[in-house]
Amino acid sequence: MDTVHLPYTDEDLENLAIQLVYQEIDYIIRHHLDEFCHCKVCIQDIAAIALNHIPPIYQTSCIEKAKTLESQGSQLKKLARIEVLKAIRKVKMNSHCSS
Repeated sequence: MDTVHLPYTDEDLENLAIQLVYQEIDYIIRHHLDEFCHCKVCIQDIAAIALNHIPPIYQTSCIEKAKTLESQGSQLKKLARIEVLKAIRKVKMNSHCSS
């Protein structure tokens, strides 16, 4: 398949759900799961599983990002935390890493 070069970029397009999920992963693992594997494979597995259960939150400007986090931040963080905890359980039972 040939690569098509389009005049569009996604440099300002950001899915805020990714940031929220990684923040929750970091917090939970640092403060509650010292014994849990911190390898890249396990962390990315957790993120992928959690993100597949969270609606994407795409924004294109700092102002939109700030407004979204201000108006929906606590609700989105709560959803991210719930899905990250579920994902951690799944990864613990079926880890793909070699540790």
